Amino acid sequence: MGKIYRAVEAFPANASDFLSDIEAERTTKRSDCKNWGCSVWQDRVAVDHARDNYPRFQQSFIVFGDLDPSAGQVLATPSRPQPGHATFWKIHDLDVSGAFEKVLDPIPTEQDDPLGPT
Repeated sequence: MGKIYRAVEAFPANASDFLSDIEAERTTKRSDCKNWGCSVWQDRVAVDHARDNYPRFQQSFIVFGDLDPSAGQVLATPSRPQPGHATFWKIHDLDVSGAFEKVLDPIPTEQDDPLGPT
């Protein structure tokens, strides 16, 4: 299996952060195998690229885990906008969240500055 990074809304991560789009009911397209996994990256270069190009990832915590092969499978699933994208298909009902540590905090915006805009 190996090392993967994932964007999550809060830290610590929880089991729901690793649900597939099907499990989380974000799509009904059951025939697309990628919908049964969750989006991840396999290196910091891919994480940095995603954060540089997608504001939602700037507002996310980035967590990292080095998972045992028994946790599931990961496969590179690149796209033009995210060449470092991968999909992680975890074993059904397995909670992998405890294996992840925080590596990046959300990037503060001007609205987040307690002193207000400069």
